[in-house]
Amino acid sequence: MASQGDVQRSTWIVRAVHRLNVSFWFLPGCLITFGCVLAIFSVWLDHAGASDAVASLGPPFSIGVETARQLLSTLAGATVTVVSLVFSLTVVALTVAAGNLGPRLVDRYMRNRVTQVTMGLFSGTFAFTIMVLSDVGSSAAADSVPRLSITLALVFALSCVAWLTYAFHNLARSLQIDQASSELAHSLDAGLSAMAKQARAVCGGTMAAERAHAPPDDRTVVTDVSTGTGGYVELIQYLSLADLARRHDLRIEMLVAPGDYAGPRDVALRLHAGGSITETAVVRAAARCLVINATRTDTDDPLFNLHLLMEVAARALSPGVNDIYTALTCIDHLTGSLRLAFDVGLEPMVFVDDENGRTATGIVRVQTCSASAEGLVALVLPNLRRIACDNTTAALRVLDGCARIARAVPSGHAGVVILLREIDAFVAQATELARSEADRPALAAAAQAARDALPAK
Repeated sequence: MASQGDVQRSTWIVRAVHRLNVSFWFLPGCLITFGCVLAIFSVWLDHAGASDAVASLGPPFSIGVETARQLLSTLAGATVTVVSLVFSLTVVALTVAAGNLGPRLVDRYMRNRVTQVTMGLFSGTFAFTIMVLSDVGSSAAADSVPRLSITLALVFALSCVAWLTYAFHNLARSLQIDQASSELAHSLDAGLSAMAKQARAVCGGTMAAERAHAPPDDRTVVTDVSTGTGGYVELIQYLSLADLARRHDLRIEMLVAPGDYAGPRDVALRLHAGGSITETAVVRAAARCLVINATRTDTDDPLFNLHLLMEVAARALSPGVNDIYTALTCIDHLTGSLRLAFDVGLEPMVFVDDENGRTATGIVRVQTCSASAEGLVALVLPNLRRIACDNTTAALRVLDGCARIARAVPSGHAGVVILLREIDAFVAQATELARSEADRPALAAAAQAARDALPAK
């Protein structure tokens, strides 16, 4: 069984892995290091006789010292120039994305693997070429030429040119707003599906989920735990919390979810115990299971992509932009994701203390406040009502999306009441703000179609 030290080390490792995964420099740095190591190895092979074997192939492999120096110098200068060009284009892309899509989308462009690989390939080729150039004519023999290494440098340079063509294509596509919206929606859908799968795996369905809201049995002593650091919850180590609760016979009640803001003194979770918790190490171990970041990211928070889609839609409907097509695209993606939440049966995660997490006799150890399908409806539709009701075209698209969602809501689900309430509120406000009397029958018909698609309560 894991100790508190194991929990802390695991959290530190997870934090470090996530930081490296979202960093702009890590992958290029790895490729530069690989280029240096490969240069050392290839030069060693040249001195071991590989250079003479390559020279026996004849031109253009039987290259002289001066030609080798000129060629490697040219390659080194060209690669470092392209690195500067790629960096400049990346800055331009970030500027365009911040202006057209929103500043919070800049982080996604910095994490673009194609851009990172491009920087890494050219930087690694530059490092490889410089190290090989330093070996030309450096041995006792004046005509010493590492021909195998030079051949590899040529292959890398040609590969970089081919990759650069694809990189420019990817950069141009990434600046298209429809492409950006589609990528956000794809990430959101994948995250919702993963959340639903994890919830089924750990709580085994609605029986365990209902037990999560029951009183904490005889565990009446409550200890509030704060993170001590203000910021957004980036990651929660639920498994470490569940292990901590089992070892100390606790029930942990989460008050925050990934993406929520937690102040230094805000209560992030509560420890329910049968007696007083005297070990401060337990409280510290519980607090360390939360990874706090200064900004909100989609590292373990797929709902961040949902908020980004709503931001893009709000910008598109603003008078300064007035891009109705982009707004309709975002509305389609948002309502499609809400339907997916019902299709996959998204519900809050509950960690139960038994062998497989599926029996009714286990003890709820960690009660989370992760997202549910009906909770997403209560989050998204009011925001869409506030930004889309004064535009009849957008309002009709939202009501059509509500009908799509309604067809996926199971009979008797809590989402029926919430969705009906939001449809009524939406059509009432949209009808009041409609600029023409001719639009009101269309709004009423779309709202009625959405109501009719709902199952019985």
